Amino acid sequence: MAIWDIFVILVSLVFLAFFIALYIYYCNRIVKMARELGVNKDHLWLAYIPIVQGFVLCKMAGSNMWTFIIPVTFPFWILLSEFFSVFYGFYLITIISFGVVSLIWGWKICKKFNYSGWWTIIFSIWVLFMETNTEQKADKDKEKKEIEYYAKHKETIEKQDNKEFLQFLKIIGLVIGLILLVLLVRIFLLR
Repeated sequence: MAIWDIFVILVSLVFLAFFIALYIYYCNRIVKMARELGVNKDHLWLAYIPIVQGFVLCKMAGSNMWTFIIPVTFPFWILLSEFFSVFYGFYLITIISFGVVSLIWGWKICKKFNYSGWWTIIFSIWVLFMETNTEQKADKDKEKKEIEYYAKHKETIEKQDNKEFLQFLKIIGLVIGLILLVLLVRIFLLR
């Protein structure tokens, strides 16, 4: 292994440890706030599980437990929309409703701690801006890399495309040939 590889692994482990510590700190803060709001102590351990964490937040906000279903189904719709474009509409509806439910929970929790609920909206706008900006930057970088790759490997890509097209034509020819063979056999057997 080269020194560079070892360095990259060490830096990655340091960042992983940092994010794990940050997540544990975040969960501990949720647990502390939930205790102050009188959430049942039997449910506090759920704050450490990423998706189920919404249950504790829902209890903290004093909302109806049905609103907890939206955050739980969020990863499910993401996976389905990745594989089947038909479910993309459900994914969008879930994102919007997840955002609305999160704002309501945040507003109610802020009010219970005697803070203005507007802090929730300000934070949400900031997160939305950061997310959109990051996605636009990533799309531009990806497009630039694809153009560079295509320019470098244009002949290889075209040859590969031609091979794939010829294979496709062979398969279509085989299928048509088999259909004709089956039809001829049926014609001769029915005589």
